[in-house]
Amino acid sequence: MTRRRAPRTAEVIDASALVELRAALVAGASPAAALAAAAQPRLPSLSRALRLGTPLGRVAAELATGDARADLLVRALAVAEHAGAGAVDAVDQVRRATREERAVARLLAARTTQARGTAVVLTVLPAGVVALLTVLGGAPLAYYATPWGWVTGLLALALGGGGLLAARALVARAGAAAARADPLVGDPPPRRVGRAVWLLAPAVVAAAWIGGLGIALIVAGAGAALALRRPAAPTAEAGGAAEAIELVGVALRAGLPPVAALAATATVAPPLARPHLATAARRLRTGRPTGEALADTPLAALGAVLAAGERWGAPSGDALADLADELRADRRAAAEHAAERAQLLLIFPTTLLTLPAFALALLPPMLWRALDGLGRILA
Repeated sequence: MTRRRAPRTAEVIDASALVELRAALVAGASPAAALAAAAQPRLPSLSRALRLGTPLGRVAAELATGDARADLLVRALAVAEHAGAGAVDAVDQVRRATREERAVARLLAARTTQARGTAVVLTVLPAGVVALLTVLGGAPLAYYATPWGWVTGLLALALGGGGLLAARALVARAGAAAARADPLVGDPPPRRVGRAVWLLAPAVVAAAWIGGLGIALIVAGAGAALALRRPAAPTAEAGGAAEAIELVGVALRAGLPPVAALAATATVAPPLARPHLATAARRLRTGRPTGEALADTPLAALGAVLAAGERWGAPSGDALADLADELRADRRAAAEHAAERAQLLLIFPTTLLTLPAFALALLPPMLWRALDGLGRILA
């Protein structure tokens, strides 16, 4: 079964759609019919599939709308339809999760403002320097027609480009921190900074000896960018531990036993969670204890909650909702920490790349113009 490709423009579910969907469910509409009606103006491809009679479970299994909140909503409703109850509860759970995800997005936007602003400044810096030189008479621009002008101009462009890439990398790293905090994503490979420094130091010294300080700065900046380079940021489909736990909670609150709840969510959960849930359901069917079903997986906390509920005869649905909230709180804390760290690390590309680039773009032509004018006076 092939998954539906995400559209180029993400189909986004909003708060008004959730309100309309909940009202339709309270009025007695089936999850598929309510979702098809509420998604009509906002998720056209999803609404079309449901109106053509595609089962909601199949739609959820192949889903990729481009909006993680819409994906969670469809998956939760598919679980509720399979269980025969709990659709309204599923929508309420998605609304709570949506508020948390939006709070994380607002936090990242606020905390990375300086880094994003620096990236914009670095982008318009060359045009600003050219405009300033033109206002001052245009004569300094002739400096860039000289050999020294070519050298300093290329150095300024290289340093400015390095600063721009560094600022963007810091913003991207902060944005990916929340996704990397998900247990299903895992940690990126460790960076061997010490080895990179030992390998880079001789190259920087040689570059300074042969080409001067400017060339050494370019080599150092390029080497630092390679050494600090991170793997690609997780996409919206990566991870999904909190979402998978919430789906199991929806199934349990709808009345399914743990083994049936795990089996029902294994086909519609986020992709990285599906094999773990399917394995857990298979283990429970073969008589394995609930506490061991997920003990060796990233979803071990889910198994521990299910085992505690089974041991004491208590419902686990609300406990799983709390566990999902804790995982989202961890993602929020990781995003906040990364954003604060980005503000601190921004000092280095600003002082080592941005300021030297501005100085190399502005000061040499000004000095060249002054010396040229002095030479004409003396002559």
